[in-house]
Amino acid sequence: MTVIRQKMWRDDNALGGLKAAPRLVPVAGRRHDRLMRMSDMRDYRREDFDPLVALYQRGKGDEFRFEPGWPERFPVIPLPMDEVRLKAFSDARVLVVPGEKGLAGVIYWQQSHIVGLLVDPQSRGRGLGRALMQAVLDRMAKPATLKVVASNTSAIRLYESLGFQRKGQRQATYQKVPVTVLMMSYRLCNDF
Repeated sequence: MTVIRQKMWRDDNALGGLKAAPRLVPVAGRRHDRLMRMSDMRDYRREDFDPLVALYQRGKGDEFRFEPGWPERFPVIPLPMDEVRLKAFSDARVLVVPGEKGLAGVIYWQQSHIVGLLVDPQSRGRGLGRALMQAVLDRMAKPATLKVVASNTSAIRLYESLGFQRKGQRQATYQKVPVTVLMMSYRLCNDF
C-alpha cells in the first residue's frame, strides 16, 4: 500500500512557516493494514531529547546490520556521548513522529542534506520512514543529498523508490571503524 504525500499549508506562527495538514495515511502493517495518524508528525521539541536518545539507542546500530562483524564491530555510543552525531543533530532541522515507546521515528536535515533517519524497530514496515522522507523532501531545499551505508540494502531501496540516485561511494568511518557509504542525490544533484 502506498503512503499518500502530505499537503503543506502556510502557518506564520509555526517554526519554519509550514505545517503538515492533518490526514490519516494508509500504510502496510505487519499482520494487517493500519492507519497511522500522520498529523502526529511535528517539529522536534526540547522535551523530545530523552525519547530521541532512547530511539537512537534502539535503532542506530541497525544501519550496520549487513556489515561483517555486526554488532560487535559497530557498538552504538549513546547520542549524548557521541560528539560528532550530537553536533550534526544540534545543527539540523528535525521532524518527529511520537509512538508507543516515546518516538516512533525521527528525521533530521541541514539545508539540502538529509543527515539521519531513524525508525523504531517495532514501527518498521509501516511506511513511516517513507512518510518522514516525503515530508522532508517537501520542506527542504532541492536538490537533496544523503549518505547511506552501502550494505544497507533496505534503506537504499527506500531512497531509490523515492527518486534518489546513486552518485558514487567512498570510505567513511563510524567510531573509527571503516565502512563504505553511498552518496545519493534527489533530482539530479551532483553536489558530492
